[in-house]
Amino acid sequence: NMDEHEDECVTCGSAFDHFAESEELFSIIDALPLSCKDLSTRESSQQRFVAIIDKYQEQPHLIDPYLGSFINKLFTIALSEDVQPVAMHEAFKYLHRLSKFRGPKFIVRKFSHEVTDLHLVLALLQQQNKGDRETWETRYVLLLWLSFLVIIPFDLNLMDGTSQKRTVDCILELAETYLQVFDKAQDAAAYLVAKFMCRPDIQKTRLKPFLDWALEVMTSTDSTVLMAVFGHA
Repeated sequence: NMDEHEDECVTCGSAFDHFAESEELFSIIDALPLSCKDLSTRESSQQRFVAIIDKYQEQPHLIDPYLGSFINKLFTIALSEDVQPVAMHEAFKYLHRLSKFRGPKFIVRKFSHEVTDLHLVLALLQQQNKGDRETWETRYVLLLWLSFLVIIPFDLNLMDGTSQKRTVDCILELAETYLQVFDKAQDAAAYLVAKFMCRPDIQKTRLKPFLDWALEVMTSTDSTVLMAVFGHA
């Protein structure tokens, strides 16, 4: 459930008046491309990152003054042209941790939301291996980002380039693909569909075919597909 972490609080027994470890988190993020090359360093850095933010579970809003900068730095690493795959996936693991900590609906508003981001996210998703159990956070965050981009009020037809496949078809194919996986990416895909189907232009032409597809999938395989979508409607 995308809402499960929105307002979750864990009693810590003490209150803080500010987020004290911002500089340490910046250092961990800045060092990520190098630290992730060694397994033990990568694991210890991630554990320290998680330990710091978990300390503020009772007061997650204290991270907000720095959240946008953390996110921007992580996306800069993940989307760099010369980034190593291990560093890209590690950056997305950190982004997922921030999403889990602060709530996906809150954090996604800090993501870049330019129209040109749409094709970038679609291309990245199409490159992912949906069966890789070690990189599901990457697919989760990309689907979450896509769910925010598709509600921008612009004509999706204008995004169609010279490729044979229309942008709308690409979005729906990815959503349908990840609705049928059995990791957290399914939850993000359901949220994506719920948002995408709120567009009046999509409702008119794509809602009925999608529901027909979902009912067919439910009948033949797993009944969680429609329930996942309607859970976010």
